[in-house]
Amino acid sequence: MKLKVVGAGLLLVALGLGMVYRDAFLVACGDYLISDGALDKVGAILVLSGGVPERMLEAVDLYKEGYAPRIVITKAEEPENQNFLRALGVVDPEVHEVNLQIAAKLDTPDTAITVLEPRVNSTYRELEVLRDYCLAQGFQSVILVTSKPHTTRSYKIFQHLAEGRIQAISRPSRYDTFNPQSWWKDRRMAKEVFYEYQKLVNFYLVER
Repeated sequence: MKLKVVGAGLLLVALGLGMVYRDAFLVACGDYLISDGALDKVGAILVLSGGVPERMLEAVDLYKEGYAPRIVITKAEEPENQNFLRALGVVDPEVHEVNLQIAAKLDTPDTAITVLEPRVNSTYRELEVLRDYCLAQGFQSVILVTSKPHTTRSYKIFQHLAEGRIQAISRPSRYDTFNPQSWWKDRRMAKEVFYEYQKLVNFYLVER
């Protein structure tokens, strides 16, 4: 009887330790996806497409705080069947259009914002377009603004593409609600994490 009690106690301890280590591992997985560099004055603030409104809100804050004289945004690939909606007179603004509206509502001068062409359909392609623009403008350093779990991958891709010619400061939006301490308890956050790790593998094995 005593052996059974001791055995049950050891099992409970083992399960408790397993939960602790499991949570620590999951927190580490969430933390890894977030890259946050020390802010400094740069040539431009680059805002990656998506993550409305948190990415543009962060960019406008940084602009108003004096970190850069310019905000640069891109155009994502036009949504499928967008032409049918517009033909019907249905207002369905694209991400870059929403970002421009956010900036305008926050009294950001039109002259402080650049919208790049061509349209992009992936983070890798988007960062290629941003890199080319920065090189053409002679920027030596930039702030790369995106959502929290998107920062590590986008920073690594930009470093790879810039090849040391442009210094990037990774900046996760303070408005993003992603929580690395409990992401696995939220379906939306869990999808973000799994998606980012899948894309990281793709970057290391294919894109790079």
